[in-house]
Amino acid sequence: MARDPSRTTARDLELLVRAHGVPERLVWAVTDRFEEDDLDPEQAWRWTMSHDGTELALLCASHVTGRELAWALAGESPYGVARAG
Repeated sequence: MARDPSRTTARDLELLVRAHGVPERLVWAVTDRFEEDDLDPEQAWRWTMSHDGTELALLCASHVTGRELAWALAGESPYGVARAG
C-alpha cells in the first residue's frame, strides 16, 4: 500500500493499525467504524502514515460522528474557514 495507497482496503488498515501496536479492542474500533460509516480507507492510510495508528484507533473509538471523522482524516475542520481565522 505504501507504493499505491489508492488500493488500500479496510483489511489493510486493520493490519496497519496492528503493526502500530494498537490493542486488539481498538483495532476492532477501526474496522467497525470503517464498516459502519463507509469511510475512505485510502484517506485513512495516508492520515495514519503521517500521524499514528494509535491516534486513528482512538479517533475511531471516540464519539465523533462519521462525518466528523471523515473531515479529520481529510485534514479539514467541520467548522470550515471560520476556524482557520
